[in-house]
Order: sequence, then structure tokens, then C-alpha cells
Amino acid sequence: METETKICSGCKKGFPATNEYFLNGCYKRKDGIRNFRAMCKKCIHIRARKHRQKPEIKEKNQKYKRECYQQRPYIRAKVREAHQKTRYGLTPKQRKDMYIKQNGCCYICRFPIPYESINTDHNHTTNKVRKLLCQRCNTFVGWIEKSPELVIPILDYLEEHKV
Repeated sequence: METETKICSGCKKGFPATNEYFLNGCYKRKDGIRNFRAMCKKCIHIRARKHRQKPEIKEKNQKYKRECYQQRPYIRAKVREAHQKTRYGLTPKQRKDMYIKQNGCCYICRFPIPYESINTDHNHTTNKVRKLLCQRCNTFVGWIEKSPELVIPILDYLEEHKV
């Protein structure tokens, strides 16, 4: 049985009319076969991405996220967990174990930090997790990592202008 070819209305290329290339439409033909959408999956993806990048849509989405986070704080925790898992390969249990091992404190300044506020420090080249830090120390480490040659001049400057 030969599959019919369908032309994408976006890229104007012909593809087999299958679920591999096209999304199902929302209605069936009279003979009971589902119609496929006019655009291929790739073109739909490109169009959706462009739409989401429009300033008014971006602003609307950010406003919606802020409202969701305020109304349902557990969503923020779920999003953070998913981010930690996909970006660093760190499960919530592993992160909690790190937090407990550090006694709920920043690894550098030893200041106690709530679990929800602590940052996961990582190598920006390899994405390998190092330790859990407070916002201030994490930012400082990031600056030093990018420009290590500035550490000594900054220390000299502070020593020179000591009060």
C-alpha cells in the first residue's frame, strides 16, 4: 500500500502523509480517515517559536508564569526540579542530600540559607555540579571564573583604599 504525498503549506516540500511528518487535524473525512494539518511538524514548530518571541506574547507568557508562581508556589518548585534534572542531571533527592551534607549552609560563606533559595554552582563548560552556594557567593564565583586575572588587582585596590 502506497502512502499519498502531502505538500506542506509552509516550506512547500512534499512529505508522506503520515504522523511522522504531519500532526492530525481536528476532524475526520467522510470516509472516516483523519485529515492531516496543512503544515509539517517542523514548520509548525518554527512558526510557534517565532510567535512566542513576539514582545507582546513574551510579556503575556511571563506575566502568566509570575501569576502561577504566586498563586501556586509548588509549581515553582516543580519547574526548578525539572531544570536541575535536565541541566545538571541532579535529582531532587541528590540536591537535598547535598543540602543536608552542607548543614543547610552556603559552602563558601557558611551562612544558613533556606533550601528554596540556595543555588546550584556548576562548571559552565562541563555543567558538572560543584556545591550549593548562596546567591552572593554564586555570583562572585561566576565573575572570578570568567575573569580570574582581576582577583589580585581587586584585592590590591581594596587594600589600598582600606578605611
